[in-house]
Amino acid sequence: MAMPHEVYLTLRLLHLVFMAGWLAAGLSAPSDIRRMLALGRPHVDALVPRAQRSIKITQGAGYLTVLTGVGLIFAQGGFAFVAPRIHAGFALALVALAIEAVLAEPAWRRIKKEIEGGGDLKDALASARRFSMAFGIGHLLRFVILVLMVFRF
Repeated sequence: MAMPHEVYLTLRLLHLVFMAGWLAAGLSAPSDIRRMLALGRPHVDALVPRAQRSIKITQGAGYLTVLTGVGLIFAQGGFAFVAPRIHAGFALALVALAIEAVLAEPAWRRIKKEIEGGGDLKDALASARRFSMAFGIGHLLRFVILVLMVFRF
C-alpha cells in the first residue's frame, strides 16, 4: 500500500525542517562556550542553561531528521529502492549522531560540572576544545549530508 502523496510531502517537509534545526541550532554553541569560559565568572553563570538548550535542540533535531529520513526511505520502497547517495547520507547521519553522543556530550558534561563546581575553569576550557572539535566534525558531516541530499550524482 502506497503512502498518500500529502503524507509523503508532509514527511519530506518535516525532514527538511528537522535537518535545518540540526544544522543551525548548535552552530554557535562551541564558540559561545569558549568565549564565556575565557571571560570567566560571572559570565559563565548564564552559559549552562543557554548551551544546554542549544545542545538539546541539536540532538533532538538530529534524531528526528534520521527518523523522518527512514520514513522517507521506506515510503520509496526501502533501502533497495533509494540511490547510493541516500545510503551514504544515512550512514554519515548515524556517524554524526554517534560523534555527538560519544565525544560532544561527555565533553559538555565535564564543562558543566566544572562551571557548577565553582572551581578553576582551566579544565573546562580544555573540555571546551574537545567539544568544539566534536561539534566541528559533526557540522562538516551534516554539510556533506546536505550536499548528498541536494545534488544528484
